[in-house]
Amino acid sequence: MDSINTISTHINTTEGETLIKQKQYIESILKAIPDIMFIMSAEGIFLEMHSGKDEDLIMPKELFLGKKIQDVMPDYLTKLMMVGISKIIFREDSYPIHYQLKVTNDVKDFEARFTPFGQDKVIVIVRDITLQKKAERELVKTKNLLEQAGDLAKIGAFEYDFLTKALYWSPIIREIHEVPSDFETDIESAINFYKAGEDRDTIRRTVEMALKEGKSYDFERKIITAKGNERWVRTVGMVEFANNEPHRLYGSLQDISSKKKVEEELIRLLETTKGQNERLKNFAHIVSHNLRTHSGNIKSLLELFFEDNPALHKTELAQLMVKASDNLWQTIENLTEVALSNTTETKEIELISVHDAIKKAMENVSALSLKSQIKILNETSVEDKIFGIPSYFDSILLNFLTNAIKYSDNKKESYVRIFKETNNNFYVLCIEDNGLGIDIEKHGKSIFGLFNTFHNHSDSRGVGLFITKNQIESMGGSIKVESKVGVGTTFKVYFKQTK
Repeated sequence: MDSINTISTHINTTEGETLIKQKQYIESILKAIPDIMFIMSAEGIFLEMHSGKDEDLIMPKELFLGKKIQDVMPDYLTKLMMVGISKIIFREDSYPIHYQLKVTNDVKDFEARFTPFGQDKVIVIVRDITLQKKAERELVKTKNLLEQAGDLAKIGAFEYDFLTKALYWSPIIREIHEVPSDFETDIESAINFYKAGEDRDTIRRTVEMALKEGKSYDFERKIITAKGNERWVRTVGMVEFANNEPHRLYGSLQDISSKKKVEEELIRLLETTKGQNERLKNFAHIVSHNLRTHSGNIKSLLELFFEDNPALHKTELAQLMVKASDNLWQTIENLTEVALSNTTETKEIELISVHDAIKKAMENVSALSLKSQIKILNETSVEDKIFGIPSYFDSILLNFLTNAIKYSDNKKESYVRIFKETNNNFYVLCIEDNGLGIDIEKHGKSIFGLFNTFHNHSDSRGVGLFITKNQIESMGGSIKVESKVGVGTTFKVYFKQTK
Protein backbone atom coordinates (compact mmCIF):
# COMPACT_ATOMS: atom_id res chain seq x y z
CA MET A 1 0.00 0.00 0.00
CA ASP A 2 2.81 2.38 0.92
CA SER A 3 4.50 1.61 -2.40
CA ILE A 4 1.33 2.42 -4.30
CA ASN A 5 0.98 5.73 -2.42
CA THR A 6 4.62 6.49 -3.04
CA ILE A 7 4.23 5.77 -6.76
CA SER A 8 1.00 7.78 -6.86
CA THR A 9 2.63 10.70 -5.07
CA HIS A 10 5.60 10.53 -7.48
CA ILE A 11 3.27 10.52 -10.51
CA ASN A 12 1.25 13.46 -9.18
CA THR A 13 4.44 15.35 -8.39
CA THR A 14 5.81 14.71 -11.87
CA GLU A 15 2.57 15.82 -13.56
CA GLY A 16 2.50 18.97 -11.46
CA GLU A 17 6.05 19.87 -12.37
CA THR A 18 5.27 19.30 -16.05
CA LEU A 19 2.22 21.57 -15.88
CA ILE A 20 4.26 24.26 -14.15
CA LYS A 21 6.95 24.05 -16.84
CA GLN A 22 4.34 24.20 -19.61
CA LYS A 23 2.75 27.24 -17.98
CA GLN A 24 6.15 28.96 -17.70
CA TYR A 25 6.87 28.08 -21.33
CA ILE A 26 3.56 29.56 -22.49
CA GLU A 27 4.09 32.68 -20.37
CA SER A 28 7.56 33.15 -21.94
CA ILE A 29 6.06 32.95 -25.42
CA LEU A 30 3.31 35.42 -24.55
CA LYS A 31 5.84 37.91 -23.15
CA ALA A 32 7.78 37.76 -26.42
CA ILE A 33 4.68 38.52 -28.50
CA PRO A 34 3.80 42.25 -28.78
CA ASP A 35 0.15 41.46 -29.56
CA ILE A 36 -2.79 41.70 -27.15
CA MET A 37 -4.62 38.41 -26.43
CA PHE A 38 -8.11 38.03 -24.97
CA ILE A 39 -10.01 34.87 -23.98
CA MET A 40 -13.72 35.66 -24.24
CA SER A 41 -16.97 33.85 -23.60
CA ALA A 42 -19.70 33.33 -26.18
CA GLU A 43 -21.57 36.19 -24.51
CA GLY A 44 -18.67 38.62 -25.09
CA ILE A 45 -17.24 38.67 -21.56
CA PHE A 46 -13.49 39.20 -21.09
CA LEU A 47 -12.30 36.12 -19.16
CA GLU A 48 -8.52 36.40 -19.44
CA MET A 49 -6.05 38.69 -21.20
CA HIS A 50 -2.39 39.23 -21.99
CA SER A 51 -0.84 42.48 -23.22
CA GLY A 52 2.58 42.68 -24.81
CA LYS A 53 2.28 46.49 -25.10
CA ASP A 54 0.29 48.15 -22.33
CA GLU A 55 0.31 51.44 -24.26
CA ASP A 56 -2.04 49.85 -26.83
CA LEU A 57 -4.75 49.39 -24.16
CA ILE A 58 -7.52 51.95 -23.74
CA MET A 59 -7.67 51.17 -19.99
CA PRO A 60 -5.72 49.11 -17.40
CA LYS A 61 -5.90 45.29 -17.66
CA GLU A 62 -7.81 44.78 -14.45
CA LEU A 63 -10.71 46.90 -15.73
CA PHE A 64 -11.27 44.49 -18.67
CA LEU A 65 -11.66 41.20 -16.78
CA GLY A 66 -15.24 40.15 -16.08
CA LYS A 67 -16.65 42.98 -18.18
CA LYS A 68 -18.77 42.68 -21.31
CA ILE A 69 -17.54 44.15 -24.60
CA GLN A 70 -20.18 46.90 -24.57
CA ASP A 71 -18.93 48.03 -21.14
CA VAL A 72 -15.44 48.90 -22.35
CA MET A 73 -15.58 49.31 -26.16
CA PRO A 74 -17.34 51.83 -28.46
CA ASP A 75 -20.63 50.72 -30.04
CA TYR A 76 -19.24 50.19 -33.55
CA LEU A 77 -16.40 47.98 -32.22
CA THR A 78 -18.79 46.04 -29.93
CA LYS A 79 -20.87 45.10 -32.98
CA LEU A 80 -17.79 44.06 -34.98
CA MET A 81 -16.42 41.89 -32.14
CA MET A 82 -19.77 40.19 -31.47
CA VAL A 83 -19.96 39.27 -35.15
CA GLY A 84 -16.47 37.75 -34.84
CA ILE A 85 -17.43 35.75 -31.74
CA SER A 86 -20.63 34.49 -33.45
CA LYS A 87 -18.66 33.37 -36.52
CA ILE A 88 -16.30 31.29 -34.35
CA ILE A 89 -19.03 29.82 -32.11
CA PHE A 90 -20.79 28.68 -35.28
CA ARG A 91 -17.65 26.75 -36.24
CA GLU A 92 -15.59 29.04 -38.48
CA ASP A 93 -11.86 28.37 -38.09
CA SER A 94 -10.76 32.00 -38.08
CA TYR A 95 -12.30 35.43 -38.59
CA PRO A 96 -10.42 38.78 -38.86
CA ILE A 97 -11.72 42.34 -38.39
CA HIS A 98 -9.97 45.70 -38.90
CA TYR A 99 -10.76 48.84 -36.97
CA GLN A 100 -9.42 52.17 -35.73
CA LEU A 101 -9.35 53.15 -32.07
CA LYS A 102 -8.15 56.24 -30.22
CA VAL A 103 -5.42 55.26 -27.74
CA THR A 104 -3.65 57.92 -25.63
CA ASN A 105 -4.44 60.83 -28.00
CA ASP A 106 -3.50 58.88 -31.16
CA VAL A 107 -5.82 57.10 -33.57
CA LYS A 108 -4.32 53.68 -34.30
CA ASP A 109 -5.15 50.87 -36.71
CA PHE A 110 -5.67 47.34 -35.35
CA GLU A 111 -6.39 43.86 -36.68
CA ALA A 112 -8.33 41.46 -34.39
CA ARG A 113 -8.27 37.78 -35.34
CA PHE A 114 -10.82 35.44 -33.72
CA THR A 115 -10.13 31.68 -33.29
CA PRO A 116 -11.99 28.94 -31.29
CA PHE A 117 -10.94 27.96 -27.75
CA GLY A 118 -12.83 24.95 -26.49
CA GLN A 119 -16.58 24.60 -27.01
CA ASP A 120 -17.83 28.00 -25.92
CA LYS A 121 -14.86 30.32 -25.76
CA VAL A 122 -12.91 32.42 -28.24
CA ILE A 123 -9.29 33.62 -28.37
CA VAL A 124 -8.89 37.11 -29.85
CA ILE A 125 -5.40 38.20 -30.99
CA VAL A 126 -5.16 41.97 -31.47
CA ARG A 127 -2.24 43.43 -33.44
CA ASP A 128 -1.22 47.07 -33.96
CA ILE A 129 -1.03 47.56 -37.77
CA THR A 130 -0.82 51.37 -37.73
CA LEU A 131 2.50 51.54 -39.61
CA GLN A 132 1.32 49.02 -42.20
CA LYS A 133 -1.94 50.91 -42.79
CA LYS A 134 -0.10 54.23 -42.98
CA ALA A 135 2.24 52.78 -45.63
CA GLU A 136 -0.77 51.40 -47.54
CA ARG A 137 -2.54 54.78 -47.46
CA GLU A 138 0.63 56.55 -48.63
CA LEU A 139 0.98 54.00 -51.43
CA VAL A 140 -2.63 54.56 -52.52
CA LYS A 141 -2.14 58.32 -52.34
CA THR A 142 1.06 58.11 -54.43
CA LYS A 143 -0.66 55.78 -56.91
CA ASN A 144 -3.56 58.21 -57.27
CA LEU A 145 -1.21 61.16 -57.77
CA LEU A 146 0.75 59.25 -60.39
CA GLU A 147 -2.44 58.26 -62.18
CA GLN A 148 -3.65 61.88 -62.12
CA ALA A 149 -0.28 63.05 -63.46
CA GLY A 150 -0.46 60.34 -66.10
CA ASP A 151 -3.96 61.43 -67.10
CA LEU A 152 -2.84 65.06 -67.46
CA ALA A 153 0.34 64.21 -69.39
CA LYS A 154 -1.32 61.32 -71.27
CA ILE A 155 1.28 58.85 -69.96
CA GLY A 156 0.36 55.22 -69.46
CA ALA A 157 2.26 52.22 -68.08
CA PHE A 158 2.90 48.77 -69.54
CA GLU A 159 4.47 45.56 -68.25
CA TYR A 160 5.55 42.40 -70.08
CA ASP A 161 6.35 39.16 -68.24
CA PHE A 162 9.10 37.18 -70.02
CA LEU A 163 7.98 33.91 -68.43
CA THR A 164 4.21 34.01 -68.91
CA LYS A 165 4.35 36.22 -72.07
CA ALA A 166 1.53 38.31 -70.54
CA LEU A 167 1.36 41.99 -71.51
CA TYR A 168 -0.39 44.52 -69.24
CA TRP A 169 -1.65 47.91 -70.47
CA SER A 170 -2.83 50.66 -68.10
CA PRO A 171 -6.15 52.44 -68.85
CA ILE A 172 -4.27 55.45 -70.33
CA ILE A 173 -2.47 53.25 -72.89
CA ARG A 174 -5.81 51.72 -73.89
CA GLU A 175 -7.21 55.24 -74.23
CA ILE A 176 -4.26 56.31 -76.42
CA HIS A 177 -4.79 53.29 -78.69
CA GLU A 178 -8.58 53.95 -78.70
CA VAL A 179 -9.46 50.40 -77.62
CA PRO A 180 -12.11 49.25 -75.08
CA SER A 181 -11.31 49.44 -71.35
CA ASP A 182 -11.26 45.63 -71.10
CA PHE A 183 -9.01 45.20 -74.16
CA GLU A 184 -6.33 42.50 -73.81
CA THR A 185 -3.35 42.14 -76.14
CA ASP A 186 -0.02 40.39 -76.64
CA ILE A 187 3.41 41.69 -77.61
CA GLU A 188 2.98 41.01 -81.34
CA SER A 189 -0.42 42.70 -81.54
CA ALA A 190 0.93 45.69 -79.62
CA ILE A 191 3.77 46.06 -82.15
CA ASN A 192 1.27 45.96 -85.01
CA PHE A 193 -0.36 49.17 -83.73
CA TYR A 194 2.74 51.03 -84.91
CA LYS A 195 2.50 52.50 -88.39
CA ALA A 196 3.59 50.05 -91.09
CA GLY A 197 7.09 50.72 -92.42
CA GLU A 198 9.90 52.44 -90.54
CA ASP A 199 7.89 52.98 -87.34
CA ARG A 200 6.84 49.35 -86.97
CA ASP A 201 10.25 48.02 -88.04
CA THR A 202 11.94 50.21 -85.43
CA ILE A 203 9.76 49.06 -82.52
CA ARG A 204 10.06 45.43 -83.61
CA ARG A 205 13.88 45.58 -83.69
CA THR A 206 13.96 47.44 -80.38
CA VAL A 207 11.68 44.99 -78.56
CA GLU A 208 13.59 42.02 -79.94
CA MET A 209 16.85 43.49 -78.59
CA ALA A 210 15.17 44.09 -75.23
CA LEU A 211 13.87 40.50 -75.08
CA LYS A 212 17.20 38.96 -76.15
CA GLU A 213 19.79 41.24 -74.52
CA GLY A 214 17.84 43.21 -71.93
CA LYS A 215 18.50 46.59 -73.57
CA SER A 216 16.40 49.56 -72.47
CA TYR A 217 15.03 52.05 -75.00
CA ASP A 218 13.47 55.49 -75.46
CA PHE A 219 12.17 56.70 -78.83
CA GLU A 220 9.33 58.51 -80.60
CA ARG A 221 7.25 56.86 -83.34
CA LYS A 222 3.77 56.89 -84.90
CA ILE A 223 0.93 54.48 -84.15
CA ILE A 224 -2.39 53.92 -85.91
CA THR A 225 -5.16 53.59 -83.32
CA ALA A 226 -7.99 51.05 -83.40
CA LYS A 227 -10.17 53.81 -84.90
CA GLY A 228 -7.64 54.53 -87.66
CA ASN A 229 -6.23 57.77 -86.21
CA GLU A 230 -2.53 58.52 -86.51
CA ARG A 231 -0.77 59.54 -83.29
CA TRP A 232 2.79 60.26 -82.20
CA VAL A 233 3.88 58.36 -79.08
CA ARG A 234 7.00 58.30 -76.95
CA THR A 235 7.86 54.83 -75.65
CA VAL A 236 10.28 54.24 -72.77
CA GLY A 237 11.13 50.64 -71.85
CA MET A 238 13.36 49.18 -69.13
CA VAL A 239 14.35 45.59 -68.43
CA GLU A 240 14.40 43.98 -64.98
CA PHE A 241 16.76 41.04 -64.41
CA ALA A 242 16.50 37.99 -62.15
CA ASN A 243 19.43 35.55 -61.88
CA ASN A 244 21.19 37.44 -64.71
CA GLU A 245 18.26 36.75 -67.03
CA PRO A 246 15.67 39.27 -68.37
CA HIS A 247 12.63 38.83 -66.15
CA ARG A 248 10.33 41.76 -66.85
CA LEU A 249 10.01 44.55 -69.45
CA TYR A 250 8.19 47.60 -68.15
CA GLY A 251 7.89 51.27 -68.98
CA SER A 252 5.65 54.05 -70.18
CA LEU A 253 3.94 55.24 -73.34
CA GLN A 254 2.99 58.89 -73.84
CA ASP A 255 0.81 60.59 -76.44
CA ILE A 256 3.01 63.40 -77.81
CA SER A 257 0.87 64.30 -80.81
CA SER A 258 0.30 67.87 -79.55
CA LYS A 259 4.02 68.35 -78.96
CA LYS A 260 4.84 67.10 -82.46
CA LYS A 261 2.22 69.40 -83.94
CA VAL A 262 3.90 72.38 -82.25
CA GLU A 263 7.33 71.22 -83.47
CA GLU A 264 6.06 70.92 -87.05
CA GLU A 265 4.54 74.41 -86.81
CA LEU A 266 7.87 75.80 -85.55
CA ILE A 267 9.70 74.15 -88.44
CA ARG A 268 7.19 75.67 -90.85
CA LEU A 269 7.66 79.11 -89.29
CA LEU A 270 11.44 78.75 -89.46
CA GLU A 271 11.20 77.86 -93.14
CA THR A 272 8.92 80.86 -93.69
CA THR A 273 11.37 83.12 -91.83
CA LYS A 274 14.24 81.73 -93.86
CA GLY A 275 12.36 82.55 -97.06
CA GLN A 276 11.59 86.05 -95.80
CA ASN A 277 15.27 86.57 -94.96
CA GLU A 278 16.20 85.53 -98.48
CA ARG A 279 13.73 88.07 -99.87
CA LEU A 280 15.19 90.73 -97.57
CA LYS A 281 18.64 89.99 -98.96
CA ASN A 282 17.31 90.41 -102.47
CA PHE A 283 15.65 93.66 -101.43
CA ALA A 284 18.94 94.90 -99.98
CA HIS A 285 20.66 94.22 -103.29
CA ILE A 286 17.85 95.97 -105.17
CA VAL A 287 18.17 98.99 -102.87
CA SER A 288 21.94 99.07 -103.13
CA HIS A 289 21.99 98.68 -106.90
CA ASN A 290 18.82 99.94 -108.59
CA LEU A 291 17.87 102.80 -106.27
CA ARG A 292 21.44 104.00 -105.90
CA THR A 293 21.78 103.94 -109.67
CA HIS A 294 18.64 106.05 -110.19
CA SER A 295 19.60 108.45 -107.41
CA GLY A 296 23.10 108.79 -108.89
CA ASN A 297 21.61 109.49 -112.30
CA ILE A 298 19.42 112.27 -110.89
CA LYS A 299 22.41 113.79 -109.10
CA SER A 300 24.54 113.60 -112.27
CA LEU A 301 21.81 115.07 -114.51
CA LEU A 302 21.40 118.03 -112.16
CA GLU A 303 25.14 118.67 -112.22
CA LEU A 304 25.20 118.53 -116.06
CA PHE A 305 22.14 120.79 -116.27
CA PHE A 306 23.72 123.45 -114.08
CA GLU A 307 26.99 123.23 -115.98
CA ASP A 308 25.04 124.12 -119.13
CA ASN A 309 22.92 126.68 -117.29
CA PRO A 310 25.18 128.25 -114.64
CA ALA A 311 22.88 131.23 -114.20
CA LEU A 312 20.10 128.95 -112.89
CA HIS A 313 22.33 127.28 -110.32
CA LYS A 314 22.07 130.16 -107.88
CA THR A 315 18.28 130.37 -107.91
CA GLU A 316 16.34 129.29 -104.82
CA LEU A 317 14.53 126.53 -106.73
CA ALA A 318 17.81 125.12 -108.03
CA GLN A 319 19.30 125.04 -104.54
CA LEU A 320 16.23 123.19 -103.23
CA MET A 321 16.55 120.64 -106.07
CA VAL A 322 20.24 120.03 -105.28
CA LYS A 323 19.52 119.64 -101.57
CA ALA A 324 16.65 117.24 -102.27
CA SER A 325 18.91 115.18 -104.54
CA ASP A 326 21.66 115.05 -101.90
CA ASN A 327 19.18 114.06 -99.19
CA LEU A 328 17.77 111.29 -101.40
CA TRP A 329 21.28 109.97 -102.05
CA GLN A 330 22.16 110.02 -98.34
CA THR A 331 18.89 108.33 -97.30
CA ILE A 332 19.41 105.53 -99.80
CA GLU A 333 23.00 105.09 -98.58
CA ASN A 334 21.79 104.83 -94.97
CA LEU A 335 19.00 102.37 -95.81
CA THR A 336 21.40 100.25 -97.83
CA GLU A 337 23.86 100.15 -94.94
CA VAL A 338 21.12 99.07 -92.51
CA ALA A 339 19.64 96.47 -94.86
CA LEU A 340 23.01 94.91 -95.54
CA SER A 341 23.88 94.80 -91.83
CA ASN A 342 20.70 92.74 -91.18
CA THR A 343 21.04 90.37 -94.12
CA THR A 344 24.74 89.55 -94.07
CA GLU A 345 25.54 85.85 -94.27
CA THR A 346 26.31 84.18 -90.94
CA LYS A 347 29.98 84.66 -90.07
CA GLU A 348 32.27 82.48 -88.02
CA ILE A 349 32.71 83.26 -84.33
CA GLU A 350 36.39 83.71 -83.44
CA LEU A 351 38.51 84.45 -80.38
CA ILE A 352 39.27 88.20 -80.38
CA SER A 353 41.96 90.11 -78.49
CA VAL A 354 40.03 93.02 -76.98
CA HIS A 355 43.13 95.10 -76.20
CA ASP A 356 44.58 94.77 -79.70
CA ALA A 357 41.25 95.57 -81.40
CA ILE A 358 40.88 98.76 -79.30
CA LYS A 359 44.47 99.75 -80.09
CA LYS A 360 43.71 99.36 -83.81
CA ALA A 361 40.51 101.43 -83.53
CA MET A 362 42.41 104.18 -81.67
CA GLU A 363 44.93 104.34 -84.51
CA ASN A 364 42.10 104.66 -87.04
CA VAL A 365 40.60 107.69 -85.25
CA SER A 366 43.90 109.23 -84.15
CA ALA A 367 43.58 112.20 -86.54
CA LEU A 368 40.03 112.95 -85.35
CA SER A 369 40.96 112.66 -81.67
CA LEU A 370 44.01 114.86 -82.15
CA LYS A 371 41.97 117.51 -83.98
CA SER A 372 39.27 117.48 -81.27
CA GLN A 373 41.87 117.26 -78.50
CA ILE A 374 40.27 114.16 -76.95
CA LYS A 375 42.30 111.71 -74.91
CA ILE A 376 41.46 108.01 -75.46
CA LEU A 377 42.43 105.61 -72.67
CA ASN A 378 42.68 101.87 -73.29
CA GLU A 379 42.56 100.32 -69.80
CA THR A 380 41.89 96.74 -70.89
CA SER A 381 44.41 93.96 -70.32
CA VAL A 382 46.43 92.37 -73.12
CA GLU A 383 45.03 89.05 -71.82
CA ASP A 384 41.38 90.05 -72.34
CA LYS A 385 39.62 87.83 -74.90
CA ILE A 386 36.04 87.48 -76.16
CA PHE A 387 34.30 85.33 -78.74
CA GLY A 388 32.81 87.31 -81.61
CA ILE A 389 32.99 88.34 -85.26
CA PRO A 390 36.17 90.44 -85.77
CA SER A 391 34.73 92.73 -88.47
CA TYR A 392 31.67 93.46 -86.32
CA PHE A 393 33.78 94.15 -83.22
CA ASP A 394 35.97 96.59 -85.21
CA SER A 395 32.85 98.36 -86.49
CA ILE A 396 31.38 98.56 -82.96
CA LEU A 397 34.54 100.13 -81.53
CA LEU A 398 34.85 102.63 -84.38
CA ASN A 399 31.25 103.72 -83.97
CA PHE A 400 31.61 104.28 -80.22
CA LEU A 401 34.86 106.22 -80.63
CA THR A 402 33.64 108.41 -83.49
CA ASN A 403 30.41 109.16 -81.60
CA ALA A 404 32.36 110.09 -78.47
CA ILE A 405 34.54 112.44 -80.52
CA LYS A 406 31.58 113.84 -82.47
CA TYR A 407 29.54 114.63 -79.34
CA SER A 408 32.39 115.78 -77.08
CA ASP A 409 31.99 118.91 -74.95
CA ASN A 410 34.48 121.56 -76.16
CA LYS A 411 34.17 123.32 -72.81
CA LYS A 412 35.90 120.39 -71.03
CA GLU A 413 39.14 118.51 -71.21
CA SER A 414 37.50 115.62 -73.03
CA TYR A 415 38.35 111.94 -72.72
CA VAL A 416 37.12 108.47 -73.71
CA ARG A 417 37.90 105.66 -71.27
CA ILE A 418 37.60 102.00 -72.29
CA PHE A 419 37.76 99.40 -69.52
CA LYS A 420 36.47 96.01 -68.36
CA GLU A 421 33.82 95.61 -65.65
CA THR A 422 33.83 92.52 -63.42
CA ASN A 423 31.09 90.00 -64.22
CA ASN A 424 31.05 86.22 -63.72
CA ASN A 425 28.98 85.38 -66.80
CA PHE A 426 30.02 87.94 -69.44
CA TYR A 427 32.92 90.09 -70.53
CA VAL A 428 31.55 93.61 -69.95
CA LEU A 429 33.28 96.25 -72.08
CA CYS A 430 32.61 99.81 -70.85
CA ILE A 431 33.07 102.90 -73.07
CA GLU A 432 32.88 106.01 -70.90
CA ASP A 433 33.11 109.65 -72.02
CA ASN A 434 32.55 113.06 -70.47
CA GLY A 435 30.78 114.54 -73.51
CA LEU A 436 27.42 116.22 -74.00
CA GLY A 437 25.41 113.29 -72.62
CA ILE A 438 21.88 112.14 -73.50
CA ASP A 439 18.59 112.82 -71.70
CA ILE A 440 17.73 109.21 -70.74
CA GLU A 441 14.27 110.05 -69.40
CA LYS A 442 13.37 111.66 -72.73
CA HIS A 443 15.23 109.47 -75.21
CA GLY A 444 15.91 106.24 -73.27
CA LYS A 445 13.55 104.06 -75.30
CA SER A 446 14.69 105.39 -78.67
CA ILE A 447 18.49 105.54 -78.27
CA PHE A 448 19.05 102.51 -80.48
CA GLY A 449 16.22 103.26 -82.92
CA LEU A 450 16.76 103.95 -86.60
CA PHE A 451 17.22 107.63 -87.66
CA ASN A 452 17.02 108.88 -84.06
CA THR A 453 19.36 111.79 -83.23
CA PHE A 454 19.74 113.62 -79.93
CA HIS A 455 21.97 116.61 -80.73
CA ASN A 456 22.00 119.28 -83.43
CA HIS A 457 25.07 118.04 -85.23
CA SER A 458 25.43 118.46 -88.99
CA ASP A 459 26.84 114.96 -89.37
CA SER A 460 24.19 113.13 -87.30
CA ARG A 461 22.34 110.41 -89.22
CA GLY A 462 20.79 108.21 -86.46
CA VAL A 463 22.09 105.02 -88.02
CA GLY A 464 25.30 104.14 -86.13
CA LEU A 465 23.84 102.97 -82.80
CA PHE A 466 21.09 101.03 -84.59
CA ILE A 467 23.69 99.06 -86.57
CA THR A 468 25.97 98.70 -83.53
CA LYS A 469 23.17 97.16 -81.44
CA ASN A 470 22.30 94.69 -84.24
CA GLN A 471 25.96 93.66 -84.58
CA ILE A 472 26.30 93.12 -80.81
CA GLU A 473 23.13 91.01 -80.66
CA SER A 474 24.16 88.97 -83.71
CA MET A 475 27.19 87.87 -81.65
CA GLY A 476 24.96 86.84 -78.74
CA GLY A 477 25.67 89.98 -76.70
CA SER A 478 23.65 92.88 -75.33
CA ILE A 479 24.11 96.58 -74.64
CA LYS A 480 23.09 99.01 -71.91
CA VAL A 481 23.57 102.76 -71.63
CA GLU A 482 23.93 105.20 -68.72
CA SER A 483 23.98 108.91 -69.47
CA LYS A 484 23.38 112.36 -67.99
CA VAL A 485 23.19 115.63 -69.90
CA GLY A 486 26.30 117.72 -69.30
CA VAL A 487 28.11 114.88 -67.52
CA GLY A 488 28.72 112.19 -70.13
CA THR A 489 27.74 108.71 -71.33
CA THR A 490 28.78 105.13 -70.54
CA PHE A 491 27.92 102.26 -72.86
CA LYS A 492 28.20 98.74 -71.36
CA VAL A 493 28.49 95.92 -73.88
CA TYR A 494 28.05 92.32 -72.68
CA PHE A 495 30.05 89.79 -74.75
CA LYS A 496 30.25 86.02 -74.45
CA GLN A 497 33.42 84.61 -72.96
CA THR A 498 32.79 81.20 -74.51
CA LYS A 499 31.36 80.04 -77.85
